[in-house]
Amino acid sequence: NMFGHEGVYEIGLRRKKLRFLDHEPSWMMDLCTAGDVMAHPVVTLRVVDTVGNIIKALQCCRHNGFPVLSLEEPDHSGGDEAGSRGHASTGRLEGMILRSQLRHILSTRFAEPDSQLGGVWGKMTAARSYLVPLDGHLALYHAMSVKNRNHSSGSNDWEWGTFSPEELSLYVNLGCFMNAACYFVHESCPLSRGYSLFRNMGLRHLPVIDVHNQVVGMLTRANFARSTVDRVVNAYYRDEDVRQQEFHEVRTPRLRGMEQLARQARRETLNIDGTDVGGIVLSWQSRLAGLLRRS
Repeated sequence: NMFGHEGVYEIGLRRKKLRFLDHEPSWMMDLCTAGDVMAHPVVTLRVVDTVGNIIKALQCCRHNGFPVLSLEEPDHSGGDEAGSRGHASTGRLEGMILRSQLRHILSTRFAEPDSQLGGVWGKMTAARSYLVPLDGHLALYHAMSVKNRNHSSGSNDWEWGTFSPEELSLYVNLGCFMNAACYFVHESCPLSRGYSLFRNMGLRHLPVIDVHNQVVGMLTRANFARSTVDRVVNAYYRDEDVRQQEFHEVRTPRLRGMEQLARQARRETLNIDGTDVGGIVLSWQSRLAGLLRRS
């Protein structure tokens, strides 16, 4: 493009206010961290969860991906900084599961007339969490692949059906169907690095975790938008922090450890387009300061 940095298609997308990702992160993303722009609280599920909780998660939001958490409670013996904010999840991140996969699981309830007795639904569910099967079911994997090829999500098979109170209390092992090797970033990760991972890998959602591997936020295209980054920089950083040097290098405030730590502890959550963004960020500096105060 000989007329500027953006092509005709990029200019058209920006004028229509469509969310698209540039090839390279902006220089302001070198100033921010993932915790500055992450959305929270996050709707999560457990590795072994009830049918009622799955339906509630699908109905309460329009998200296409849900972090799956472990069953055991996290160990906070190394510090109490996790209790300083209320949007941290209570459980270690184990993977991610898609909305379409959850719909496929629920659709097996109405796939066969006798599904409660000996069908796929009866083999997948259990009345107690410790009775759920550890392995997935081949018939369900086959049904997922067929519906994906036909561009069907399986929503018509269950959304208009009726689940009895006994069925809502049944347990399902989501670990058999989740992506156990999903990408994630720490809340203190530079936003430019998270942007490169998000764009180059073609992701739709990127979980943000803390030092205890607890999910504290989520990154989507909306969090990488130029308007979101501009508002976060104006709210969380001062004018002298946002200045470029002679060779277009950002002079990051991370070099001023105590000053930056004090400002991170006083941050307020921003509301951007109805979503809570940012807030308190717990980095290695805050953990180190906590350990030194206790010693």
